[in-house]
Amino acid sequence: MNQKQQQAIALAGIVQAAKLVDQIARTGVCNESDFHTSIRSLFAFDAATTEAVYGGIDQLHSGFELIENLLGKGEIEGKQEILRYTMSLLHLTQRVSKNNSMLGVIHSRLQHASFNLENFDSNPKPLITSVAGLYQDTLSTLSFRVQVTGNVEHLKSPANADKIRALLLAGVRSTMLWRQVGGKRWQLLFQRRQIVNNCKQLAK
Repeated sequence: MNQKQQQAIALAGIVQAAKLVDQIARTGVCNESDFHTSIRSLFAFDAATTEAVYGGIDQLHSGFELIENLLGKGEIEGKQEILRYTMSLLHLTQRVSKNNSMLGVIHSRLQHASFNLENFDSNPKPLITSVAGLYQDTLSTLSFRVQVTGNVEHLKSPANADKIRALLLAGVRSTMLWRQVGGKRWQLLFQRRQIVNNCKQLAK
């Protein structure tokens, strides 16, 4: 994978997490396969490649399709909210990247939480609760917070709130990865066509 393709993969991870946040906030449910991909990416501590963070390119099909619609002229449900969450995640990551002590806490607690990973498919709640608590203790204490909007009843659900927090942390993980492979915010404005073309090639 060249650098631009790696950036497209990480960006797909970001927008896929953002879409899942929007789905849960609006409807109370989300794509379970994509949700598992996002959560598992948090524990890919020693992934050899960018795509390995997500368990392979095929796990990011929704993300590639999303990028085509978000950066192109496509219309999808919740487009404005997904874009807002994506930009908020970029901003939040910029803030936390300057806080080495917080990054250390996040890494340490994720390693501890990873003991629940082997039972994630059959019993996801312990892992989600642990990751959500980590987000609440760290990223949600920063002066900038991601504002999630949607159906009040769905947002009031503790289980949904935990899923959203876990997904936001997964979104930050993908944004950190995107920055590591050279991703810049200005590219989303001035290299849209190139990004979309890379996503189309990767989706094949």
